[in-house]
Amino acid sequence: MEEPHAVKIIDINLENQILPKVEILEKLLLQDGIKDKKVCVVSVTGTCRQGKSFILNFFIRYLNVRYKKKIKVAEWLTPHEGPISGFQWRSGSQRHTVGILMWSEIFLAELSSGEEVAVIVLDTQGTFDNVSSHFSGYGRLLVDDNEDNTSPFQNLLFLIRDWSCEDEHKFGAEGGQQYLNQELLIREDQAEDVVALKKNIKELFQKTKCFLLPHPGRAVASSKNFQGKIDPEFKDYVQLLIPMLLSPENLALKTLNGEKIKVADLFRLIVSYSQQFQDGTMPELQSIFEASSEVHNTAVVDESVALYEKCMQFVKNNNYGSLDKESLEEEHQKNKSEALKYFRNKKKMGNKTMIENFERILIEYKLKKTNVSNWLNSADGPISGFPWRGGSERHTIGILMWSEIFLSELPSGEEIAIILLDTQGSFDNATSLTHCAAVFALSTLISSVQIYNLKEDIKQYDLAHLEESKWPHQDLHFKEICKILTLYLIVT
Repeated sequence: MEEPHAVKIIDINLENQILPKVEILEKLLLQDGIKDKKVCVVSVTGTCRQGKSFILNFFIRYLNVRYKKKIKVAEWLTPHEGPISGFQWRSGSQRHTVGILMWSEIFLAELSSGEEVAVIVLDTQGTFDNVSSHFSGYGRLLVDDNEDNTSPFQNLLFLIRDWSCEDEHKFGAEGGQQYLNQELLIREDQAEDVVALKKNIKELFQKTKCFLLPHPGRAVASSKNFQGKIDPEFKDYVQLLIPMLLSPENLALKTLNGEKIKVADLFRLIVSYSQQFQDGTMPELQSIFEASSEVHNTAVVDESVALYEKCMQFVKNNNYGSLDKESLEEEHQKNKSEALKYFRNKKKMGNKTMIENFERILIEYKLKKTNVSNWLNSADGPISGFPWRGGSERHTIGILMWSEIFLSELPSGEEIAIILLDTQGSFDNATSLTHCAAVFALSTLISSVQIYNLKEDIKQYDLAHLEESKWPHQDLHFKEICKILTLYLIVT
């Protein structure tokens, strides 16, 4: 089995075109057991040769210990775990990351609610100054479209390594926040573009934090053959930083327009965004926004269809073999209305025309009337199971059990087994009264639901069979027979 490693998911060719590695993304993000999980994406970016890949390897170490090995989290940075490794990095003047790298292993973290979410780690090529105005412009476009007027981007952490002014601001999160507040303070003597930049940072991100780290040590800065020797003080603060981002209670789940997205949605988002950048130039803001809208609205359509299918499956499971097409059509219309209601109540992105197009797709293609036939069609085959035949001959002798035991989930979430029995005709002329009574009593004892199958109406002798059946030559009624059989079953 291949060891986890960094894989390139976004590449930049010689013409500066941005190209998504679609096959790799499909393999990583559309795995069963992963694609339907909500997701936290942690990406480190910044100028070249400032230690992005180096710090990411501490993330990998923590994730391995906390979510894969599941050992004491306090021991995640101990020497017995081996040297820090993962994303390739090197000291020197040359950059190492080109495009966007993703750690090939997606970690699964369990939240306090019991929900399992995916954690993805990215290493991003250094940022460029000429992108900043475009980035803030896109953020403004998202704000204008958001009815709640909430920040479009989620969490921004300024991670400052080699902090040398500890006498002014202490290492760690508290000193970092004090420093950041000081830097983002708007003063009257500042230039307009500086003021605008500071406002954008405050308004476009939901949370903005800063963390100050000391120097990691001379071995990290100068050695080309680094083997994990790190300054103890740096290690102490790294052990505070990483859980602040990656412990279950601190994981920030990825959202789009305020809605948590799944890993499969992230795949569509990456591919869609990358297509906007393929010619190597910054795309129009509107085209990026439309790409976001398409991914988000597609997810809402998928959720609506999933609701419809869940309701229809429930109808089928609880009415198997008893629903005619007219009744099924009624259920279809009712559940279709519920799915449409769900779609219309969910937050969506884009203009009125775009949203109407997605609703049309939902109605005409996803919830079309012909879907009804999929729930009651010839593919299910003729009604079959226990053998039977018409005529005067009996078919069942003794007690038959259907070989497949069905599993059903209760509203509480508990899963129970369902067993079907076919019991010999309770009182027929071909069997002695002794055998009839014994078989019927045994069937009743072991069943939680006993169905007494009658024709046309309840005859007096039907009740008499239940109440007065006796063992031959013994004055034992049905209740006493049950007691004897109960004792027999316990003993044997």
